[in-house]
Amino acid sequence: MFEAPSWEERYAGDQSVWSGNPNAQLVAEASGLAPGTALDVGCGEGGDVTRRLAEAVAPGGSLLVVGHAPSATFTHLSESHRSAMLLAEDLLPALPDDFEPVVVEQRPRTMVRDGETVDVHDSTLLARRRA
Repeated sequence: MFEAPSWEERYAGDQSVWSGNPNAQLVAEASGLAPGTALDVGCGEGGDVTRRLAEAVAPGGSLLVVGHAPSATFTHLSESHRSAMLLAEDLLPALPDDFEPVVVEQRPRTMVRDGETVDVHDSTLLARRRA
């Protein structure tokens, strides 16, 4: 599921897969940040959090990671898809020493999936690199 051919197939059609609206946790955290430059890495498994993404953050800058928290709502998904879900606190050991966690929590969100409204949680980690 997380290989390039699967992504290409999923997004190859003319119809939108997602709503086009930004994630509520992204809006909540990014709205409070000072304007400047940003690096939007997009979706993925989170495997690059350990050091490569953090190294791209300037001193005084912020690293924001938002992902799906494990949930009974997603039991129909494959094991590889479910294993990509995370709790925010599980990312803390991967932060370099010069980062300070600011937000580490799971936040509720209502979403529509396949025409059905479901309640899910987003894992949200916001960390600031010391200047």
